[in-house]
Amino acid sequence: MDVYSVKIHPKEVFEAHLVARGADLIPTYPLSGPDSASGGLAGLPIALHNLGASREVFDHWVRRFRELGLTPVIRTPEEHDRAAAYSRGLTHLILPAHQRAAIERQVEFQAPACHGFGPQACGTPGRDPGRRRAR
Repeated sequence: MDVYSVKIHPKEVFEAHLVARGADLIPTYPLSGPDSASGGLAGLPIALHNLGASREVFDHWVRRFRELGLTPVIRTPEEHDRAAAYSRGLTHLILPAHQRAAIERQVEFQAPACHGFGPQACGTPGRDPGRRRAR
């Protein structure tokens, strides 16, 4: 079991060095932020990919995650990376536009709710997205 590796690059490394030597591997990746579990695991999604484990072992872990209250999402590393790029791309496109509009209208910027990621993940309120940081 490996956490944070339902991604293309780790998959390639694992295939070349571990699966090729007979390792049973199930990469996982939590699909929610670090603060999400403060109220429990119920309903939180977790991505899993079977990378060489037997069907029996893989199914065992899917069941175990469900018993813990998590929602297993079976996803290939390619699907995971594509979805992550899309959601992060939207965030980095929309949030600065929202900030700029608030600044231009001289209204207080209200960061959108970023479930489980805390305030820093949603940007810095009041910071002009067009201004670059001094180096």
